[in-house]
Amino acid sequence: MPYKFLIFVLGFIAPFTVARSPRYVPYDPPRVIPNAESQTVRAATSYTFRCEGDGRGVTWIIPSDATMNLRSRLKLTHITRGNRHISSLNISDLIYTDTGTYICVYNGTRNIEQATENVTSMHLYVSDDAHLLKKSGFEFLRAIQSEAFKESVGRVDNRRDYFISYDPRVGFTINPVMLDIHSGTFKCGATHRGKVDEYTASLNVLVKTSFVPRPHINKTLTRHISVGKSFKLSCSVTVDLEVLVQLSWRTPNSKSRYSGRLEEPNPNSRNLSMGGTHLKIVEQSLIIHDATLDDQGSYECKVTDHSKNTQTTREFVHILKEEESYLRIYYDGYQTIERGGVELKRDDPVQWVVHIEAYPKPNVTWFGPDGKKIAEYGRRKRKDFAIDTFFGGPNERTMLQIKNLAIDKAGNYSVRVQNEKHVKVEHFELVISVEPKVELFVEDFYGGFFEFSYEYTIKCSGTGSPTPDVNWLFQSCSSYNNCEGSENAKVLTNFNNRIREVVHTQDSTLKIVARKSGRVICQSCNSLDCETKIIPFFVTDIKNGFNIYGPSKVIEGQPFELTCSASIYNFTDVEWFKHEVAGEDRIISPLTDANLLITSRNSELSFSKVLRFKNASLSDHGRYYCKAYSRDGRIRSALHADLTILPLELPKISMDTNMKGERSVVEEPHSGHEFYCPVYQGRPHPKIQWTLNGLNISSPRAQILEEGQLLKLNYITEVDEGLYVCSISNQVGAARVNQVLILQSSLDKDFFYSHISIPVIVAVSVALLLVAALIIGAKLCFLRKSKKSMAWKAPPTPPTPRLTQFDLPVDDGECNEVCRLTNNSRDATPSEADCRCSLSGRYPQHSQTLQYPSHRNVIPYYSNCSVCDYSIQTLPLNHMMRTLPRNHYDANLRSPSPSKLSAEF
Repeated sequence: MPYKFLIFVLGFIAPFTVARSPRYVPYDPPRVIPNAESQTVRAATSYTFRCEGDGRGVTWIIPSDATMNLRSRLKLTHITRGNRHISSLNISDLIYTDTGTYICVYNGTRNIEQATENVTSMHLYVSDDAHLLKKSGFEFLRAIQSEAFKESVGRVDNRRDYFISYDPRVGFTINPVMLDIHSGTFKCGATHRGKVDEYTASLNVLVKTSFVPRPHINKTLTRHISVGKSFKLSCSVTVDLEVLVQLSWRTPNSKSRYSGRLEEPNPNSRNLSMGGTHLKIVEQSLIIHDATLDDQGSYECKVTDHSKNTQTTREFVHILKEEESYLRIYYDGYQTIERGGVELKRDDPVQWVVHIEAYPKPNVTWFGPDGKKIAEYGRRKRKDFAIDTFFGGPNERTMLQIKNLAIDKAGNYSVRVQNEKHVKVEHFELVISVEPKVELFVEDFYGGFFEFSYEYTIKCSGTGSPTPDVNWLFQSCSSYNNCEGSENAKVLTNFNNRIREVVHTQDSTLKIVARKSGRVICQSCNSLDCETKIIPFFVTDIKNGFNIYGPSKVIEGQPFELTCSASIYNFTDVEWFKHEVAGEDRIISPLTDANLLITSRNSELSFSKVLRFKNASLSDHGRYYCKAYSRDGRIRSALHADLTILPLELPKISMDTNMKGERSVVEEPHSGHEFYCPVYQGRPHPKIQWTLNGLNISSPRAQILEEGQLLKLNYITEVDEGLYVCSISNQVGAARVNQVLILQSSLDKDFFYSHISIPVIVAVSVALLLVAALIIGAKLCFLRKSKKSMAWKAPPTPPTPRLTQFDLPVDDGECNEVCRLTNNSRDATPSEADCRCSLSGRYPQHSQTLQYPSHRNVIPYYSNCSVCDYSIQTLPLNHMMRTLPRNHYDANLRSPSPSKLSAEF
């Protein structure tokens, strides 16, 4: 990488020049009189710069390296003549160090490098016969212009130099600087009128840096500052010996610099007296005399190294009045302490000491990296820390000491100092550099092979300081535990990382689906080193890489298979054996057993041998071994399976059943009923079938539970009455039980219909007709009496009397009852009638009847009856009148009111 340095060896101060970019505004910079880029004046004289501007005020900017002596000899005046503003700068008693560039700008100009239309500069040369060279900055020299000036520059060792140019306003410039060419001692000489001035400088070419530490402001001398007193601030920075830095101050009161109350002594540099270090401390002080309330505020210290890297620190200075409460804390030393490698010794403690100035007495609290108070740590952990706070003397302070250094002690520490009105906090950092340590494990995995297509979660933790990064790699392998010559590892991306800052650990979780064999690699790296851990990731479609599959119990006569499978990565062959009670295990072969067939079944990840039994016999009972062989022919693993042949059994129903071939009477329909048909034995396990009146049960009110052994009726209607049969069967035989179910209301209706006679029905009908005739006669009599008091009018034709029954609701029970008690001849013969339900307006042509216990016939398809047709039928007394066909399952056709009888005329 090329490095570029600009080193001033000899020359004059360059006038302020800026690159001008075109802007669409009038170009009218300030005018400097005399109009010249440079002016040469004699030492010990006075000189006045004059600058004019139209419409805007102007002012002067003096050289940035101007000394306090020059500032004290300056006199600045401003006058206005109409639209013209004039600013004059007078320098008295000129000396050679006043040489420099003086700039005139319009008022309000913020960036003189960009606002070229607002800037005019002039370079002033002070000619001094005694001093031909002006010293500036660290090791920079500038020449004083003279009429007969001769300049020269060269190395002391007379080696030839390259890339050196000269400008009288700048000096000798080396560009680019070459480390192997320009490092060394240079001698600069100037001759004028017999005078010779020489200067020898050592040029050390430095490597470009990328970082400069943050400076520290020491407020030791700012304790209890009151109005009218002086105080001192010290800014320091610790850097390598080869690094050049410059410290500069920025104050809250800019007037203090021009009023002569601000003093900046020369910077001080000293080597750090610590064994094995190559560091130095550069310090720049700032003194404020006769402090005022305007001097209160933030003081900023800025450090700039030779590579233009900068860092800034600010401290607030409080100007107090008498008896005013105050609090200040400061720290001398390193706020960041580093340990690691060889330096990491558990018995070598580190400590921070913070000085305190406060009134009244404050409280002090130290906090650890986890943000908790150190004093509140557990007893065991408190042994690693020591806190010492001292008040009441000239050196009030608090100290934190950390012992037993380890990575868990690293982090940010802080101290909080607080009194009644003020709170101050100081932060410190302990950096412990530790190489990464890796922990790797797989969730829900207990060793062996990874199952094909299964997703695994692998977790990896990298612990170290700085906190390491964690990455995942995968390397394919050609054979088990042999990845030599395989392809390079590929980076995996399907993972999530989470940092635990307190313990300097990064946790990473990888989700990976087992499809390809190889090695999963977790790599953890920080700036010190890298560490990796590997998990052999070999995929198989066989559990644990070697396994036996098949039933442990088989029913006699059934076909079955026993399969022995092994992974291709560590086995080459498998073989079946059967254990013999007397003698050695014998190899199983279809040549000796006609009921047996041995087949092979292979995949990309495994191979298998399958024992196929055509039908199980009791002689197949016993222990079967599968032995796996390695590539060298030796038995590496063996598994066994115990096989039990179960003999056939007839199905039987337990005596605990409640179906005894009797009749079950249900008092209330909503109480429901249960039939229990428990299977006592049967091998194979028998199938269970439930029927009602010879048909499979499909009612939505019925539930079959407990593997078919329980039939539960949640609600019972007349459709659910009949003969229930539970049948169980297997290939050996069958068994069945039955039970009749009837509602109590059905028994009551049977009793009523069996005792009513036709003469009674006729008598009731005649009585109803007589009542209707009486009502009609009474009405006619009333109308005749009314006509006697009114004019005669022809009477209307009386209507033909008609007796009508409205379309009344019929519940499910009534529908079934009427349907059951009505035959095709429409004669009311309840004891012998067949049930006829209308299916879509048609009667079934064929029906099977089952003798009911009370000599009544039961139709086996009650549950399928959806329409009860009463049209033009002779009904019992409560259904005498003509009604319409009704669908008793349609709720929209039902009426909440009871049946009523009425007569119309």
